[in-house]
Amino acid sequence: MIDNVIGPVLRSGGYGLGIAEFTTVGVENLLIAAAYLRSVGADSARMMSTANKVSPSVGDYGKLPQSLGRESKWKGAIQLDDRIEDDMRSRHVPYAVPTMRAVVLDVAALRDRAGRVQPEGSTRAEEEQARVLEALVHPMTTATSEDLCTLLDHMSWGHIATRLSRPSRPVRMHSLPPTMWIRPEGRVGGSKAAATGLLPVTVDWQAGAVFMADPDAVGVEEVRWVVDGAGAHLSGSIRLTEGPSVTGRPTRDMWEAHSAPVLTSHAAGRALDALIEQGELAKWSMLQRLEEFAHEKVQAIATSICREVADVDDETIAPSLLDAQQLDLVVTNVVYGTRGDSDRILRRLDRCLDPATTRRVDPIRYLTTQIRRDLGDEVRVAIGDPQVGSRVRRVARGLGTGATLERIVERYNEVHSSDRISTSRAVRALTVAPSIESVALPIGFEVCHV
Repeated sequence: MIDNVIGPVLRSGGYGLGIAEFTTVGVENLLIAAAYLRSVGADSARMMSTANKVSPSVGDYGKLPQSLGRESKWKGAIQLDDRIEDDMRSRHVPYAVPTMRAVVLDVAALRDRAGRVQPEGSTRAEEEQARVLEALVHPMTTATSEDLCTLLDHMSWGHIATRLSRPSRPVRMHSLPPTMWIRPEGRVGGSKAAATGLLPVTVDWQAGAVFMADPDAVGVEEVRWVVDGAGAHLSGSIRLTEGPSVTGRPTRDMWEAHSAPVLTSHAAGRALDALIEQGELAKWSMLQRLEEFAHEKVQAIATSICREVADVDDETIAPSLLDAQQLDLVVTNVVYGTRGDSDRILRRLDRCLDPATTRRVDPIRYLTTQIRRDLGDEVRVAIGDPQVGSRVRRVARGLGTGATLERIVERYNEVHSSDRISTSRAVRALTVAPSIESVALPIGFEVCHV
């Protein structure tokens, strides 16, 4: 996670906030983490630090500001405040707490949405402050398909930019839309299409979604595009012209032309670097949105699986095989992997950028479907249910009460001859319970006065 996501974000201009409890161990751990982040490219000038859960009676922080100030900008101490826990649980940034608000403003005031550094106290910086803080007021789970498509666009541009050579002469850099909205054909799209009449689709650009055009070329320069999704097959070409940069994405019909300004070779190289940086930030934001989505859905998925295991209908209260901590662990394993890596979900994101993947399903539906599927698989791992578990139980219920284990295995192997099972797998399917690896044990501390 640190090497593949956080490190690249900090290395390419991101800001970091380190929070330590007001203890020797807490401060030492934060200093070790800060030193490691600096070793992977983080800039100390963009790192900030605070002490957390400090009693209001503490007025002297000793050498803490100097110690943390060597690796970061000391932002003060955060006193015990219930608002922090409440906001974090509801997946908000707790910016209403004065010290946290100062940190957010520090970042928002110095960089605009394009990542350019702004003078402190400038009108643009104040406007950017207001925009960032307004965004933080709303829960991140309100993300729309438009928001997610924007993140996919930036990821796609960043992915392509990493493979492009830096130009040696002036060019026009056209960032063509990797996604667009179209009216689906037939009965494709379900409730989403019924509500808006439109679905997002991936655009396959013959020359790539980032195209370097020669400003001195004779005649009209065009690039071909193909859309194969939402039940429709569309294709055509778009003219590349000189002019202000075009943003957004087409709706219903592809644009006739796309304009971009002429850039010097140096400016074009910086623009490619910016695309790469924005792509990494978009990838991190997408992981965050997918984690929120997983937290929203994991309870319902776990309940559905537990109903099937216990063979109860929708009107009966389903048994709870996993507690809240175990469900959080399921989400963590799905999004970030079991060893702190996020290879599985990153592969999903990379596949989502391939137009061939989303030929039969829109990119957002593809991602959410994969998350639901992975959550179901991880819940079954957590309760110790083998992959064939539901089929074994279906066979056992079909045989009725009193069927012996040997008869269940025999009948299963007759019905599923290509996926034969042993007695041990059948036992696991019929005696499902949480595995010891899935149990999240609460940690309690007892303080004794001697």
